[in-house]
Amino acid sequence: MKPVFSLRRLLLPVIAVIALMSLSVACHRHDTEGSGIAPERVLLIYSAGFNSLSNYLTTNIAELKAGEYLPPKNSENVLLLASRLPKSYGNYSVPTPTYLIRIYADKKGQAVCDTLSVPGLPENAVMSTRETLHTILNYVGKTWPDCSYGMVFSSHATGWLPSGFYANPGDYDEEWTDGSTVFTAPFRQQRRALPDGAVPYVEAPFDPDSPAVKSLGQDVEGSFSYEITLEEFREASPLHFDYLLFDACLMGGIEVAYEFKDLADLIGFSQTEVLAQGFDYKTMAGTLLLPEGNGPLGVCSDYFARYQAQSFPYNSATVSLVDCRKLEPLTTLCRELFETYREQILAVDPSTVQRYYRFSRHWFYDLEDILVQAGMSEADKARLEEAMNQCIVYKAATEKFLTIDIKAFSGLSMFLPANGSRYVKDFYREHIGWNKATGLVQ
Repeated sequence: MKPVFSLRRLLLPVIAVIALMSLSVACHRHDTEGSGIAPERVLLIYSAGFNSLSNYLTTNIAELKAGEYLPPKNSENVLLLASRLPKSYGNYSVPTPTYLIRIYADKKGQAVCDTLSVPGLPENAVMSTRETLHTILNYVGKTWPDCSYGMVFSSHATGWLPSGFYANPGDYDEEWTDGSTVFTAPFRQQRRALPDGAVPYVEAPFDPDSPAVKSLGQDVEGSFSYEITLEEFREASPLHFDYLLFDACLMGGIEVAYEFKDLADLIGFSQTEVLAQGFDYKTMAGTLLLPEGNGPLGVCSDYFARYQAQSFPYNSATVSLVDCRKLEPLTTLCRELFETYREQILAVDPSTVQRYYRFSRHWFYDLEDILVQAGMSEADKARLEEAMNQCIVYKAATEKFLTIDIKAFSGLSMFLPANGSRYVKDFYREHIGWNKATGLVQ
């Protein structure tokens, strides 16, 4: 089978340069005050693309600017883009500026990009850090106070895992194996000498015969990179969001939803990886900012429809939208069920459980199916489904995601203790709020 992206990989670097040139030409400094209309809704697209996704995120930005709706300058809606992209594809050694841009339509309906001056934001700020995220969100809140805030986060991501772990688990976990290879830890000594918060850069595994995927945030700086943990992301935000939408891989777990339950009312995310084209950015601004746009539910359903209509392997998508305000009944019930079926959960055969991972990165399984395979009673299954239906607003999955058959789909993934090493279990026990609330890992 020929690589499905072989030609597009050759063209994308050229597209990236053209899009970046058009972005830089169109942008200029602007005073955001004096519009005469008080904004009500603020949408921030946080596009952390100083990584292998840069070409795709560049295309997403171009689609956003050419979209079906852009708010006029004097509008109750504000559309913002935070972005940093490499000068050219794969060129991580040359520092490039980090922008916060306001995008609006001029009188002719053409996109205008105003680059905003953000106090305390270094010119070449690394986007995938708590400090940069906080600086940008703090500016947004102070510049447009008392608004309805929403954010789309677009980048790599690896769910609840420790920074750097997904790409190179053997560097952290002496017990980890992919079933055929014995891994060592060649970067441990190197990691001690890295800047604070950085991890060794190792490109995550990929299948050249499958579409590229998006895999919370990554900025590559030579031989190391920066990633944000769930805890850092939550602590960075001075804002409360009406919705958070993650155009990123493997975020669709109960661990993520629970960590952000006090940060956002609604969270949309994928249980599997996300094909690199991601969300539909042409319709996104109108869907999220206009009253008739159907909001985050519309973004999630548009995303699913976009891929469901395609032929294999592009008809690959999983997505759900969770109401975090209604998580408590599910949390209380899971605490009870985990205690009741503890021995059975620990003895579950991982091969029988619905998985959402590839490349032996075995930390993402279906929440409900874990308990089903543990022998949960029909009465308890009905209780669980009722609790999940209370908080899951929308869920959808194609029959396959690339090489993964989707036969059971509850709308939330979860760690399976029966297939976790001591290192992973220790991290989960000490750092994951969902575990502290439910006692999944003792």
